[in-house]
Amino acid sequence: MRPLLLAACCLTSVIEVSMGRAADIDFAHDVQPILSKRCAKCHSGTQRKGGFSINSRQSLLTGGESGRVVHVGKSGDSPLIARIAATDTAQRMPPEGEPLTKPQIEMLRRWIDAGLPWEDGFSFGKTFTRAPIAPRRPDVPS
Repeated sequence: MRPLLLAACCLTSVIEVSMGRAADIDFAHDVQPILSKRCAKCHSGTQRKGGFSINSRQSLLTGGESGRVVHVGKSGDSPLIARIAATDTAQRMPPEGEPLTKPQIEMLRRWIDAGLPWEDGFSFGKTFTRAPIAPRRPDVPS
């Protein structure tokens, strides 16, 4: 009976901690301003440098030409964090301007670890859908 009670207490604690982390993140006030100011110029709207877009949560999760950028719940395994925290200017994002501050990087880490909460219906721009087949010009008979 005691092992079952102990397991139930531990599970309740884990659920409360994970729910608390997500509740601490306010996408509109904590995350969106960082992404708008530091990432949107190259990765929102019709801009998709490296094939990567932050227009929607789904496009962020899809990643870009080099694969997934975010691993939900695992900021330590997320290339996004590695790139924004890089000290090598050839690897660091954003490539121009000042690097993100430590509090900004920590906020994005917490956001990823909390499950990437995203404001319902929010988009940085019109969502972009890549055609399954690239447009081509047909040969017109003479």
